[in-house]
Amino acid sequence: MKVKNLLIILTALSISLLSLKFLMADEKETKKAGPISSTALLNKDHIPVKPTITCSECHEVKYDAKSNATKMWINNYKLFSRDEVWKWIVEFLPDRERFVVATVGEDNIPTASTIDFELLPDEKVLLSVNEKGTEKILQLEKNPWLSMVHYEGSIEGPKAPEKRYWKSVQILGKATVLESGTKEFEEALAKYKLARTPSEQGKKRFDMLKVDIHRAIVFNSENMKKDYSPYQIWENDGIKK
Repeated sequence: MKVKNLLIILTALSISLLSLKFLMADEKETKKAGPISSTALLNKDHIPVKPTITCSECHEVKYDAKSNATKMWINNYKLFSRDEVWKWIVEFLPDRERFVVATVGEDNIPTASTIDFELLPDEKVLLSVNEKGTEKILQLEKNPWLSMVHYEGSIEGPKAPEKRYWKSVQILGKATVLESGTKEFEEALAKYKLARTPSEQGKKRFDMLKVDIHRAIVFNSENMKKDYSPYQIWENDGIKK
């Protein structure tokens, strides 16, 4: 009986020592994940990782304004073709869709607005109508660059959503203000088609915005299930940089 108890104790001790060894080994491996720059790329020596894992979970990453977390995903995981990304954008913006739009005034203070835009897929532009004299129009007349995003998805909170998903398209564009009475305004208005305001009233009340899309960054959480980057990028090669 004493021998049996002794064997049990020795076995338990051996298991404990082996567990400690593996824990120490894991800690040692973790410490090997040293600091990296945000331009780092996965290589053949890196352990396999899924797109659900970010570099900053294992490494200290030095980010900057140009090389950011989004681009680390884009640079290191599978991407769809440029045409496939554009097709997804067109399907995500089938009708008139609401965007949050950021513009910047002369004081360098940003203004966020909600604007309903319509995508013209063949022209790679977005159109909207806006009240004359609004803050965003005055800002865009001086600084035509804007950043805008349309999104849909679940919100994480204390109560878990029924379905977890997130889709968005973030656009960097250059806006042109089309003033009422000009040929450009009339042509754009014919494509936009006012919904509630009679055409003649709209011509007195509105200016239009035409946004040339320079770059679009797509996020689709479903991509990760196929081992693709959740972020995808589309750039307009028809615009001279």
